[in-house]
Amino acid sequence: MTDLTNGAVTKDNDSSPGMAGPRVVVVFKVVLWLVAIAYLLTSIVIVINAFVWLPGLPSAWYTIQRALYWPFQPYLKLMGQLLGSPSISYGAFVLISRAPFIIGTVAIMVVLIKRMKTKRV
Repeated sequence: MTDLTNGAVTKDNDSSPGMAGPRVVVVFKVVLWLVAIAYLLTSIVIVINAFVWLPGLPSAWYTIQRALYWPFQPYLKLMGQLLGSPSISYGAFVLISRAPFIIGTVAIMVVLIKRMKTKRV
């Protein structure tokens, strides 16, 4: 913003359209944490269920799982085709196909934790 009386340029914090406010950033981080935790928990349960029988889960569990992994259906279908041979055990198939979700989620969480620690200092 330009002050016409003396020609000075001043910064107006309220009207900068390109900058995200601190609330938007906090909401984004909270949503990212919740999604990361959801992916981590579902992936871990899927891997554990491949090796150890878990009792029946509620139908909401499968609905949430289907919604979370819907964007990754081409990847999961490809993994099913590549690893769906009888020579590969189901446990190995699940471990290999879900490893990117577990590793990626943990990496996102580590980055978020490091950013939170550096912001506080």
